[in-house]
Amino acid sequence: MNEDKKTKQVLIICIVVVIAAAIIAAAAVYLNKNKPVSSETAVEETDTETGIEEIEDEEPAEDEGAEDEAEPEEQKQVTKYEGGVYYITASETPAEGELTEGEYVLQPNYPEGYFELVTDLSAEPSSIITNGTYNVRTYVTVSEGQYLKFDGVAIPIEEAEAYIPKNGYYDPQAMYKVGFDIQPGEYAVRMEYVDEGEEAPEGKITLLSSSSGSEGSVISEEEIEENTKINLEDCAYVKIQGVTLSEPIN
Repeated sequence: MNEDKKTKQVLIICIVVVIAAAIIAAAAVYLNKNKPVSSETAVEETDTETGIEEIEDEEPAEDEGAEDEAEPEEQKQVTKYEGGVYYITASETPAEGELTEGEYVLQPNYPEGYFELVTDLSAEPSSIITNGTYNVRTYVTVSEGQYLKFDGVAIPIEEAEAYIPKNGYYDPQAMYKVGFDIQPGEYAVRMEYVDEGEEAPEGKITLLSSSSGSEGSVISEEEIEENTKINLEDCAYVKIQGVTLSEPIN
């Protein structure tokens, strides 16, 4: 009887131990599932549970559009001589108050400019080689020993940009370089528009072989009194006064 009692006590103790062990194990599992985890651990667990392959963090991709976007071109450096009186020298490194001989584009300050190319500074009319006013641009070729007086700025021809006509028209009071500012061909000549009651300026078109102002550089000079046409096939420059030129007809 006592043995049966002892056996029952041992059995009860075993059952209690098993139950306690089960409770402890369950508690450990519960605590493990609910303990705080790092984001890295959480990602790994989530990926394992869902079957998604873990992908390592990558550096942000560079904006492909930025690579395709063309880099802004460097602004072209242009030599500009401010208006004044300059002695013309053959030196490639002119001193202050000097210009290297060659061809220049003269551009005025608003509204117009004036220039004179002279043999000396005597102010005698006989010293003037060429002169004129301009409200867009003009060209002049200067040689050693001469003097150039001008308003606005002077730009060496090799650094100058071609003139772009406004609304298809070349403005008056200007000289244009054929093949650079304006292409050879036939153009419509239109009298300059004036308001009612105003006197229309005299129209004139001069075709030139050079911008030196020397005798013999003028190919033709024509007074314009009405709309007409002109051909620029056989000239190097065209000077227009009181009229405009359209884009080429042909």
